[in-house]
Amino acid sequence: VLARCCRYTYPSIQTNTRRMSVTQPLLGGGGGGGNQPLMGEAPSSSSSASSTYDPSNIFKDDKHTINRRKDNHHDRREDGYQDIINNNNSNNNIGEEGNNNSASMTDKDQRFVPSGFAGFMFYFKLCSFWFSDCLVLGSLVTVVLPSQIASIVGDDQKEKYNGIIPSLGAFMCLIMTPVAGYLSDHTSGRFGRRRPFILSGAMIATLFLLGCMLFSSSSPFWSVWLVAVGLLGVQFGMAWSSGPYAGLLPELVPDEKFGVASGYMAFAGACGQLVGALATGFLITATPGSFLGAYIFLAGILLVGATPTLFVKERHMSYIQPASFESFIKSFYLPANLYKNFYWILLTRFLFDMAIYAVLPFFQFFLHDIINIENPEFYSAMMVVIIVVSSIPSSLIAGPLSDRLGRKLMVYISTSIIALSMVVFVFLSFNPSIKFTLVIAGFVGMGYGAYQAVDWALALDVLPPNADIAKDMGIWNIMFVLPQVLSPLISGFVLSYFRNLGDLKQGYTVVFSMTAFYLLLATIFIRPVNIKTKQQLLQINAVE
Repeated sequence: VLARCCRYTYPSIQTNTRRMSVTQPLLGGGGGGGNQPLMGEAPSSSSSASSTYDPSNIFKDDKHTINRRKDNHHDRREDGYQDIINNNNSNNNIGEEGNNNSASMTDKDQRFVPSGFAGFMFYFKLCSFWFSDCLVLGSLVTVVLPSQIASIVGDDQKEKYNGIIPSLGAFMCLIMTPVAGYLSDHTSGRFGRRRPFILSGAMIATLFLLGCMLFSSSSPFWSVWLVAVGLLGVQFGMAWSSGPYAGLLPELVPDEKFGVASGYMAFAGACGQLVGALATGFLITATPGSFLGAYIFLAGILLVGATPTLFVKERHMSYIQPASFESFIKSFYLPANLYKNFYWILLTRFLFDMAIYAVLPFFQFFLHDIINIENPEFYSAMMVVIIVVSSIPSSLIAGPLSDRLGRKLMVYISTSIIALSMVVFVFLSFNPSIKFTLVIAGFVGMGYGAYQAVDWALALDVLPPNADIAKDMGIWNIMFVLPQVLSPLISGFVLSYFRNLGDLKQGYTVVFSMTAFYLLLATIFIRPVNIKTKQQLLQINAVE
């Protein structure tokens, strides 16, 4: 800029050729380092032309040449970054795959989160669906389904069926989440890639939620399998939405703000679980044996919560590779040299959620059979409320803090707190106390919130730059869903076995011990992961 100002203001100035020859083009032409004619200067016939600029030549350019060069300069100012990105990618990528990578990088570099109230509204719209998703699924697993299943099959078989039926629904989610994510990665349309899936999935889940409300304590024993069919439909719809939804955050939020965004997601999820537990617990308690009000509430919240997310402005993708069955199958091959850290994250998340779902679906039965509470629906809802409320401040603190201190530290803290809480629950199995149980639930919430605050950021930090985001996040979501299939089954059969032996306290001791062991393994397997802090990401972006 200084050289250009000097050139136009003081055209007779002598320029040091060791710094920049005045005959190098500033507003037009390519490089090359030779003596190039300046604006208004005749081409030199000798390579040893003088570096002194003739002020009279500046007036010799015709108007057309001056305007053309100004236009070129303006175009370069607008498209400079775009040209650099495309040129770099075109050198590193060849053919159709290269075009896909180039488009992905170009769109990725356009990510931006506004500040102030506009930024708040951005996160509100982005997290709104996650609020309703966590409300519906959290309430179903912890409050509604355990009560509904127990009212249909009776106390003698409630652990067994509460282990089987939620697992069937989770298995549906296990299959459909990566499928929907892949399809959205390779879909284009006027309404975007993600939003059509979010809307259609929410509508499907709503229909099946309304179908589940027909079964109550007066229904025959075999109707428990109709509840299972309804849950399969709910999980199909939720997976059809959540797989593509997982691709929104990394497409819209810059890398250095993943921790903040993950904290907002954790806060939204915690609020959803809180509202869901309070509302469904109250509705079930107010209408014993009937689940009509609870399911109508869940269906309405799901549609209301999905609506703001439909107004999120998706980024335009300049190239989208068409979907095919062959490429879908091949997409599940994740090369170890690129996805090594992602593998460790998947294993850590799997173990953490194995721990959570080993105990979460059975807290209501624990309160009734071990703590000897006469109104377990109300107190299990209160327990979930305490867990969620205590998780909110820890999630809001841990998210931004992880950007500076690292994600792994938050995992170490969260798993340690929850593991110690499980040890205390073993003590409570032999020394029942509802007050102490609720206090320990608060510590579980603190640890759970700290982990949830970095949950999304952990995965997004380690994904390769040109990954199929929604599909890969769908695989990541499998590590959340698969424990919902396996862990309740294991815990349910353990508790059923010890119930038949007449020693249910020993059964809960085994379950709580397994939970602590899962968390210990999660702490061990997060150690090899290499995750960059916010300062490192800013330095990398500055270099790029």
